[in-house]
Amino acid sequence: MYDRLLEAFRKETESEGLQRLPEGLYEDVRSSLRELRRRAMDGSEGRIARDVLLLELDRMVEVSSRLVELRLRKMVRVGLHGEEPPEALIAEDEKPLLAAVMEVAEARDQLIASLTLMPSTEAPAKPPGAAEPPMLLIRFIKEVPPIVGADLRTYGPFRPEDVALLPAQNAEALIRQGAALQARSQ
Repeated sequence: MYDRLLEAFRKETESEGLQRLPEGLYEDVRSSLRELRRRAMDGSEGRIARDVLLLELDRMVEVSSRLVELRLRKMVRVGLHGEEPPEALIAEDEKPLLAAVMEVAEARDQLIASLTLMPSTEAPAKPPGAAEPPMLLIRFIKEVPPIVGADLRTYGPFRPEDVALLPAQNAEALIRQGAALQARSQ
């Protein structure tokens, strides 16, 4: 079991993205750790064998903890970019972690939006009955200087990770240019 765990950890450390874990890895780790604890504590092993079991137990705990931490960091990185990793790469045991990461990313987007979506004081007066253009929430991935929107309001400047509500026409142009991504909204 330790070799399977070590191999999964090695693959995860050698890759930028999440890797598929062997089927049932977390359950197998739990079982192995329970068995090692039981054997180390039941007193039927000699002192040297007990010390070896405790060392093996410590190593498995260390590697499994580091594997979970590494995978969580990758989930956070992906989640904070407004993406969600493919479901096939998330172990059943990790689904609550991913849900929490996505919740944090959504809360971050809402906070940023609440700070940055203030109406511009530079907005020109609209004629009575003029319709508002459709708006789109985007997240910037590149620096963008101030722009004049389709509604003639000034927006920006923007830095990577800024979130803004812009006229759809302008937002779609920024997305096509690779300067922004459509932000997830509720």
